[in-house]
Amino acid sequence: MEEGKPSPRALALSLVGLAFFLSWEALALRSHLRADTRPLSWEAAANIHAALDWRETAPAGLAALAPAAPVPAAAAANPLYFALLGRAGAAADPMGASLWLNWFYLALLCVAAFGLAWHFRPDETALLSVVVLVGSPALQELFRLPLADLSLAAWTAAAYWALVRSDEFRKWPGALAFAGLCVAGLLHGWNFVTYFLPALYVAIMALSRENSRAKVLAAAGLILAGVLPWYAGHLPFLLARLLQGPAISVTSLWQDWSILGYAGKLADGLGVPFFLCALLGLCFPQYRRHWHRGWILVAWFVCAYVVWALAPVPQLRYLVPCLAALAVAGLGAWPKALIWVLAVIQLFTMANFSTGWISQISIPLPAGRVLLFPSQPPSRQDWHLADILRQAQAGRDPQRPFADITIVANDARFNKANLELAARGLGIKDVRPVPPGRRLCEFSEFVLLKDGNLGPEAMVGKFLPAVAKTIKDPKSWFSSAYQEAARWPLPDNSTAVLYRQKRFAAPPVNPGRYQYQFYSADGLEASNLVLEVGGWDAGRNLFRQARVSAAELRVGGLRFAGLQAELEDVLFQPLYEKGSNTWGDVRFLKLGRLRVRSLRTDGPSLKLFLEGAVPGLRLSELALDREAQLSGWLGSVLFSARAAAVLESSPAALRFDLSEVKLGDNPVPGFLLAPFRTYRRPLSPVPETPFSIEIPGLTVTRGWLTVP
Repeated sequence: MEEGKPSPRALALSLVGLAFFLSWEALALRSHLRADTRPLSWEAAANIHAALDWRETAPAGLAALAPAAPVPAAAAANPLYFALLGRAGAAADPMGASLWLNWFYLALLCVAAFGLAWHFRPDETALLSVVVLVGSPALQELFRLPLADLSLAAWTAAAYWALVRSDEFRKWPGALAFAGLCVAGLLHGWNFVTYFLPALYVAIMALSRENSRAKVLAAAGLILAGVLPWYAGHLPFLLARLLQGPAISVTSLWQDWSILGYAGKLADGLGVPFFLCALLGLCFPQYRRHWHRGWILVAWFVCAYVVWALAPVPQLRYLVPCLAALAVAGLGAWPKALIWVLAVIQLFTMANFSTGWISQISIPLPAGRVLLFPSQPPSRQDWHLADILRQAQAGRDPQRPFADITIVANDARFNKANLELAARGLGIKDVRPVPPGRRLCEFSEFVLLKDGNLGPEAMVGKFLPAVAKTIKDPKSWFSSAYQEAARWPLPDNSTAVLYRQKRFAAPPVNPGRYQYQFYSADGLEASNLVLEVGGWDAGRNLFRQARVSAAELRVGGLRFAGLQAELEDVLFQPLYEKGSNTWGDVRFLKLGRLRVRSLRTDGPSLKLFLEGAVPGLRLSELALDREAQLSGWLGSVLFSARAAAVLESSPAALRFDLSEVKLGDNPVPGFLLAPFRTYRRPLSPVPETPFSIEIPGLTVTRGWLTVP
């Protein structure tokens, strides 16, 4: 039954209460930032780092959002969020600025959720719904992390508020506001669309009404005009992200019971009282007015829940953009007194989350466990990232352009991403963190080991523990090539150990000529291999020169013939075979310049290499004649392409130009190819290959690729 006009006094008091609540959140954030000294965790640090990379390379102002603007792959799906995060990350305190940006999104979420609740229940319970929602541990945790999920929640709630205010596209202001808010949300994250199946249904139904049709079409036109240029221009990045993700299956909803996968996470993330009240209330929603449109809120939550239940790795953050619907629709069925009690509980939960007055309690249940009083209070912890970077910078070889530091750890507060962000904040550009590779730490001047706890098992796998074992083995090649430089105790009772390359009292091998009729080691095979090691420079701790030649060489499945190369300023550590003085492999420690004198490979070799390197690729043709012409199948997609390789001299680089791609008989439009049309591989030192590469020339003709 519809009620009369709401009380202006109740609205005014509710707005004052909302302002007070947001002020409290601002003061709590300021207190958190003053008290917390921990580095950012994995994705948060990577987000700010990517946003700053984009800010440094992108055009100024709104031109950064132009369809053809260069963009890191991480920002292609969240352009507006990353643009704003880049501005925040450029502040003196990137963490603080990024969290104040979060406060803006939290304020937008609060206003939108209040507007939604007031639309259906114009009394004090509208404000209480906001308090219950934002006081939940899930929202408080996201509030303290620079991730895009809180912004998506804010824009989603605001767009649904505009939708219900539009009277299902009967009113122009609401319809246009809905379109504008959808544009903002879609530019904050392309998965914004997964929360709008009910809105799509409302729009389709509105098209059948003559007085709504123009408004729906205008809103659709504004949305397409706002987002299509960006996403069409960066579609290849987005498709690549989709293809890299694991497959999903609708049948898993009931076969693996993934439909219930979020139940426990919701109980922990919302708090048990809120979870139970909201879930039961959602089954019997009650509204004081506009009850005939209340189904939109229920459908908003249920549809989003089902969509994200298909995610291979369910995370509660995916459901945060639909929690406003759960709060507004789920709490309306309960008496005001109970909602007041629930709001008080959530206020205490929110305060405890940031203070830790009561320690977290885990209650085991047959189907899992339930957390009570979760908390993440700020902590003054020194993870010594700045000390490590300064130590490496002070001790690095000044004759090298920069020093790689291989980090053997992947813990929440101690990982490559936050080490990179710390280096950026300190203005250190000549020390570059890199992950360990298949050959551990080749060319890295430093190695950083987190001894004691490398990180969660899911993040380190089996590879990092094996690397750590090699590092700590006193009989390994690593102990012959590296020595401990410094160590620091860490807050989790682990130890950060920094190793640096040793200075050799004598050359690791005697200068001279080494010849192998057949050589095989770690993915490399060679016939008639000759290595001529030149004179030893004791002052610089390296060999001045080495020459390598081979009749045939196979690297990673790619076959080369007629290899001749020179290595300048080189140092390597031989790996001796057990029980002998014969070394069958090496680990490179230093290399100033690689000069390729000659080599050649043919089309069949490239074909086999590409088919082995690219999953699902089957080439029916690979022709080499001035350019490479490829055709075949990628999975079930028939394609053909033409590409050319060009050597550039200033700056030295190997450029690959993609001139034409067809899917079946249909050419791919140029704007879709734009991000991939040209790729440059620098021949100057970069972290992956910290040495110069010289190639005298490149020829592609008659089925062969040859140097020169």
